[in-house]
Amino acid sequence: MRLTLGAYLLGGLPAAEADAVRTHLASCLPCRAEHDLLACLPSWLSLLSAADFPRASAAAEGTDIARYPGGDKESRGDPLA
Repeated sequence: MRLTLGAYLLGGLPAAEADAVRTHLASCLPCRAEHDLLACLPSWLSLLSAADFPRASAAAEGTDIARYPGGDKESRGDPLA
């Protein structure tokens, strides 16, 4: 369940899984405490942009992602392409 909390907090779970997490959190104090600690992260993450991580952006430019189907920026519809 702990690994699912991140996806839950970021809204990345299907409705049925999100419902299961909510049900679990209602009865599991340790998971609820962790949820409460992490609950502010989505709003903090929304304040960041790629410019905040220049080294990561530069490293990504050197990857060989284009060798994978749909790996090039143009075919992905990447807004930074």
